[in-house]
Amino acid sequence: MNFYSKKKKYTCMTTQCQAFSKSSVTNRNQRNFQFHIVIIAFASFFFVEESFSRTAGDKNQVEQFIFDMNRKHGFSKSNLTKKFRQLKIQKRALKLNNPSKNQKKIRDWPKYRDIFLNARVISTGKEFFFRNEKTLKRASKLYGVPSKILMGIIGVETRYGKVTGDFPVLDTLFTLAFENTRREVFFRNELEQLLLVGRESKLDITTLKSSFAGALGIPQFMPSSIRSFAVDFDRDGKVDILNSESDAIGSVANYLSKHGWERGDLTHAVALIAVGSNPTKYLAKNLTPSHSINLLRSAGILDKSKVLPPNQAVSLIDLPRKNKKDIYWIATKNFFSITMYNRSYMYAAAVIKLGERISAEVNTN
Repeated sequence: MNFYSKKKKYTCMTTQCQAFSKSSVTNRNQRNFQFHIVIIAFASFFFVEESFSRTAGDKNQVEQFIFDMNRKHGFSKSNLTKKFRQLKIQKRALKLNNPSKNQKKIRDWPKYRDIFLNARVISTGKEFFFRNEKTLKRASKLYGVPSKILMGIIGVETRYGKVTGDFPVLDTLFTLAFENTRREVFFRNELEQLLLVGRESKLDITTLKSSFAGALGIPQFMPSSIRSFAVDFDRDGKVDILNSESDAIGSVANYLSKHGWERGDLTHAVALIAVGSNPTKYLAKNLTPSHSINLLRSAGILDKSKVLPPNQAVSLIDLPRKNKKDIYWIATKNFFSITMYNRSYMYAAAVIKLGERISAEVNTN
């Protein structure tokens, strides 16, 4: 893989998580979801088999996208049209990105945690650590992110590169950009970024596999994050988060450092809630710390281990448990830095706990 020459520099663009939250939803009253074999006798899109049957408005949006790619980046309109004709709709990706209202989500922290903190993942993580111990330490020193946090993210994301997705990324992002019922703006931007990744790296993006949302490689970066945050950490002259564990480690560390990670600060402390206190009043808003330890203490919410400085900026987060009281953590800016990778509190907590577990077993921080 040759994502980028190390001589090139890129400014920060959208991240894979914050863009999800900010993307707008397009109102499509005339949308026609009919997925059957069709031949369109119009010099635009002629998708067949498991392909795209679309209204005139939809065709215009695809044509506009191709026009914009030509105007902004110099892509050949005929080449893009030919490439897009060959794509197939990814129904499974559509379903996974648009879950039904009746689909149950895991709202039990112990159950969610145990998906990742099991013997197989921990064993794989320890092997990953021993293969990459020097690289992890170098990334931690350069970016200020502890090895255990890097280990936690890569473990939760892809089981240390074992599970990176089986969706054809170009087909998937095209599907989500033009057949999705929500977040079209986000996915069209990611489709644009993917095409740029392919051109800049001379990479055949039609062969790449991704998650159902189009995330790629060992660290599961969206194309925009590849262009903004992926680094050549093994110093071989190319960025390769698909195959290089070193590049994946350095890229995750760079991502977190660009999203507010504070060198030397903790991620959280377990909260001890006094009888009669109202913890919900101090729950985090907008994924940022907005209180102080002193304020929480005055409200009867204590740092159980007394590890956080009195003036530390914090907010409370809750980890729900089925048929039991919620667990509360006092979360710092570094906790919320992890949520820039995935906005779920349980995700961030699982990253921390997996990293701590592996760190303890290999006797390193």
